[in-house]
Amino acid sequence: MCGESIHPTSCIEQSGVNMNQTLGAILSVAGLIGIIFFGYQYMQDSESFSLFGADIAVSTGDVIPIIISVIVLVVGLFIYRSK
Repeated sequence: MCGESIHPTSCIEQSGVNMNQTLGAILSVAGLIGIIFFGYQYMQDSESFSLFGADIAVSTGDVIPIIISVIVLVVGLFIYRSK
């Protein structure tokens, strides 16, 4: 605990680690929710048609929000795992 510590800066360092883990967890969850949400939208924006007996799928969705969500998830995981 912070009151039992010999060094006065140990409380600050410990709260910084907890804050990093909290921030990392929030970013990770937000990134995962973004991947699910924008991935679902991307799949809903896909259309398929048949040409000479073959089914062809064409997507009109935007992939940029999915990429940004993946980046947010990865950054959140790195922050969570850092000390």
